[in-house]
Amino acid sequence: MGDAPDCEAYLIAMGYTAETAAVAIGGAINPDSDTYLGDPPAEIADLYESTFEAADAASVAVSDWENEAATPMDATRAWDDLLTKFAEWEPYL
Repeated sequence: MGDAPDCEAYLIAMGYTAETAAVAIGGAINPDSDTYLGDPPAEIADLYESTFEAADAASVAVSDWENEAATPMDATRAWDDLLTKFAEWEPYL
């Protein structure tokens, strides 16, 4: 980790947010989960899957950064990818 506490705090918050999104999204389609809702409708199935993948990737990228296996920029790029996926949901909201 670096010497910029604000940057570190943002990255840690991004990691928790991405992990929470991955757990929530993944749980909704997992029949063994308490939050199971079933399979997403065909119209949004691909977007649903890619959003889950982006959330998981962002969570992993921050974890990698915390373990000094990735740079802050790697984590930030993964976060930006997740935000892009979230924005793609706008027509359905």
